[in-house]
Amino acid sequence: MPKSERLAALIHRGLLASARQHYPTVEDRGIRRALFFVLAGVHVPSVLVEASFMTNPTEAQLLKTRRYRQLLAEGVAEGMLSYLSENE
Repeated sequence: MPKSERLAALIHRGLLASARQHYPTVEDRGIRRALFFVLAGVHVPSVLVEASFMTNPTEAQLLKTRRYRQLLAEGVAEGMLSYLSENE
């Protein structure tokens, strides 16, 4: 669990940093801890990323843009690379 929490923190940081480069008002919803069914039984560091919500009108509009989706993907990738570099 501590490794998953570290991975989550780095992905969270990467997502916010990347998205806020062009969209500074992106909301920080923090990190939530729970026993998610999709992660049950996983024996490696793992997280569930919910970067934006289509039910939020502002985020739904952003999700329609390639730039926003690219920034989210880059943020997740940056967080994962940071985690991997810490654990080499």
